Amino acid sequence: AAPPVPAGLKVSSVNDKQVTLGWSAVSAIDLAGYQIEYKKTSDSTWSKVTVGKVITSTITGLTNGATYSFQIKSKDTSGNLSAASAVVTGIPADKQAPAVPTGLKATIGSDKDINLTWNANTESDLGGYEIAYLKYGTSTWVTATAAAGATSKTLTGLVQNVSYTIKIRAKDTLGNWSAYSAVVRAIPKDLIAPAAPKNLSVLPKDRALQLSWTANSEADLGGYQLEYKLATATSWSIASSSLSKTTTTFTKTSLVNGTTYQFRLKAKDTSLNWSLYSGIVSGIPSL
Repeated sequence: AAPPVPAGLKVSSVNDKQVTLGWSAVSAIDLAGYQIEYKKTSDSTWSKVTVGKVITSTITGLTNGATYSFQIKSKDTSGNLSAASAVVTGIPADKQAPAVPTGLKATIGSDKDINLTWNANTESDLGGYEIAYLKYGTSTWVTATAAAGATSKTLTGLVQNVSYTIKIRAKDTLGNWSAYSAVVRAIPKDLIAPAAPKNLSVLPKDRALQLSWTANSEADLGGYQLEYKLATATSWSIASSSLSKTTTTFTKTSLVNGTTYQFRLKAKDTSLNWSLYSGIVSGIPSL
């Protein structure tokens, strides 16, 4: 006589190209094992897998996204098969997340930027990366994306002189996310100098020269430094190192009438980046 029909067949889990089944053990003295039969629901032919006296088995080599039908029969030591159990269905799916990205590094960019690099993930179904960064003193992570082939990203528009905590994770084409990488930290700086001041001009005065120039337009302008020297000299002296950002004129006094002097001007921003010098102008104090 054939052994009893297995009861309780169910799909325990699905994963990448595989479905795991479970069922209740058959009570039969001469039980040899079970025959699992499966097929794509749209097909007519069943494939068969024989297993021992177990109550779970994983069917592999399936097609992700396809619906499969499964049934099970018990088998005795004489080779007799029971009738088939009720059919259950399952859809294998890739639930395997990519590996956590490695090698994340952060370096200071040119102007309130942070440059990031990392090692490329090697998964064939890699879908891309998500970078998350947190400004010191805040609790909300901001995210940015990078394509699957990317190994670098520049975070822009940050606040200078404030620490940022940064991490990265990877996703596959089905949206499975890895865990985040270890965090790195960086402090963006403003490394962009102001433009060189323009239109520096000189107006002679008695034992003095009045300098004027066009105001720089940078939002983070910090001020100016005016330098001068005798036309015949090689080294420059500072006429003023603390000209405010709103200053556009300065009078250098205590000069010698009839003597030629040269002047040049440079601008600084609030991060102490200095511009190139303006063009040199010459003037001769006179009555």
